[in-house]
Amino acid sequence: MSDDRRVKLEVAQGLTTEALLQKGLQRSWYKPSADCVSIADVISKILNDLHLQQHVSSSDVMLCIDGFTLPSDGPADLLRDGDHVIIMSKDSLSNEAAAAAPTVSLPAATAAAAAAKKRKATKQLTARAATTEPA
Repeated sequence: MSDDRRVKLEVAQGLTTEALLQKGLQRSWYKPSADCVSIADVISKILNDLHLQQHVSSSDVMLCIDGFTLPSDGPADLLRDGDHVIIMSKDSLSNEAAAAAPTVSLPAATAAAAAAKKRKATKQLTARAATTEPA
């Protein structure tokens, strides 16, 4: 990883410890080590530097930028200078996704599909009638 990169690191609520809060490190600038080759390396280094490795395993954590997850096997060069990076547990992302997912009941989805099919059939009949009528 390039030595000139630093990121805005935010530790998600599920990973925040009292020590981090006392030191004001829940949101801070962070400079990833130049020897980090993959995102997994960056995650391990962050957990080590912030003394979070005793609270969570690196395999249970991910990095996100702008709501997008960085693949742990991806290159560390995915991080750019000034990126706002959130480190969060995979469980918290699953919970957020489930809460944000739209819920559609099967009867409502079936009714919507039937209505769309009926509109299409009506348009086709109208178009046929318009082409068969004399002008």
